[in-house]
Amino acid sequence: MLKKMLINNPDSLYAALKMAYTSNYQLNWVCRLGFNNTFILALPESLDQKENITTFSQLAAKSSHFAFGAEFDFYEREDGFKGPMMVYPFNFKNKAELDVNLKFQALENHTVDVIIAFSTDSRIRQMNLRVLKNDKHFFQPIRPVL
Repeated sequence: MLKKMLINNPDSLYAALKMAYTSNYQLNWVCRLGFNNTFILALPESLDQKENITTFSQLAAKSSHFAFGAEFDFYEREDGFKGPMMVYPFNFKNKAELDVNLKFQALENHTVDVIIAFSTDSRIRQMNLRVLKNDKHFFQPIRPVL
C-alpha cells in the first residue's frame, strides 16, 4: 500500500508503518496483536505421512501428483499463486478455483489434495491438517495491529 521497500525485521517494520500511517493517513497504530496470519499450504495428515512432505520445496518436487485448490483471487494476486511459482517450481496436475468457504470441504471430499489457507484458520486444527514449512520464505508474515 505504501509502495516502499520490504522491511524484514518485524520491529523495524512496525515502527516504520506506525510512523507512515500517522503522518500519511492520521491513523494511530496502538499495538500489535501478537499473532501471524500469513498464507500457508495445508494437506491432510494421511497424505503427509504417506508422501513425507513437510516443506513447500518437497511439495513442489512432487506437485505433479497433486491437485491444488485456492480461492479465485489468489490466482490473480501479485502475492498469490504467481509469486511462489517464481520461488518454488510447482507443477500441480490440477488447479481448482474454489469458493473461500468451500476449500476445506474440497480437501475433505478429495477434490483437491493441497489448499492455500491462513495460518490462523481453526479448520486446520479441526481437520488435523499438516501445515507445510515455507522453507524459502516467500509468504511474508501478516501480523495484525490495532
